[in-house]
Amino acid sequence: MTQAPETSGTIGFLTAAELLRDLMARKATGQLVAYRGDTIKKLFFKSGSILFATSNLAGDRLGDVLLAHGMITREQYEESASQVLATGRKQGTVLVQIGALNPKDLFRGLIAQVRELVISLFVWDEGSWRFLEGLPPQEEIVSLRLSAGTLIFEGLARTATDPRWEGVW
Repeated sequence: MTQAPETSGTIGFLTAAELLRDLMARKATGQLVAYRGDTIKKLFFKSGSILFATSNLAGDRLGDVLLAHGMITREQYEESASQVLATGRKQGTVLVQIGALNPKDLFRGLIAQVRELVISLFVWDEGSWRFLEGLPPQEEIVSLRLSAGTLIFEGLARTATDPRWEGVW
């Protein structure tokens, strides 16, 4: 008799790498929601691949990631942010419409955003998580289908060089 997979738990007892590895191995489809204080990060999975990710932190938003990676200028960021507020359109759409990005660069930016968001979970030494089975609402996400295995490897490599983790291993 197989044991049902856990649907919630504590980060610290189970690391982000172990949690992602488990979801990848069982080809999970659903939404992983991670909480730490007021921070909420969501990873959307389909058949063990990461489709997309969201966060309630300003620094995890698309425009902030694009600015940090040098893909847009401060002026383009500010112009797109004001148009988002005025029109309610998504920032990526606005950035393409104002000519700051072409669709290919927007797609690259979305991948960078999701990678950074996923890897940011690797430094969490506390928090909680829950997994909600089922397909995510399609209107909420752009389906990127990133390899969880690749992100696990990148996250572990990055945390191995992160000074916050010195002495932990």
